Amino acid sequence: MVIYFFTLSYFLNLFYSFFCKNKKIKNKNVLLLTAHPDDEIMFFYPTIKNLCNENNLYLLCLSNGNYDKLGNIREKELKKLCKQINFKGFEISFFEDNIHKFWNTKKIKETVTQNIQNNEIDFIITFDNNGVSHHPNHISC
Repeated sequence: MVIYFFTLSYFLNLFYSFFCKNKKIKNKNVLLLTAHPDDEIMFFYPTIKNLCNENNLYLLCLSNGNYDKLGNIREKELKKLCKQINFKGFEISFFEDNIHKFWNTKKIKETVTQNIQNNEIDFIITFDNNGVSHHPNHISC
């Protein structure tokens, strides 16, 4: 017997393929809003892959992922990845990576609004209302 496991990214990619291929996003400034370094790959890579060649992608990561005291390493990894994927710009913000805390949405709004204005953003891609994994930091996004 074969058991198949599918990730959220797989289903997002299917959704994009079936419902969005006739409404292709082109020549837009797209902001990917994440909570931690590695969220972009774990949850959004198929979307990034589909958008990166015909749009300007920007990443706003609200924390440096310092929950396990590895924030400096995770920042360096994220910066390297952003250059490889060819993000037009990326920013790492100051929110505390903490699985037990929701973030101040007023401060998030200010941070995101500033990024939208600076980069003339047309679209924002982020987590759903449940933060995909029910992580408070994801939900805060």
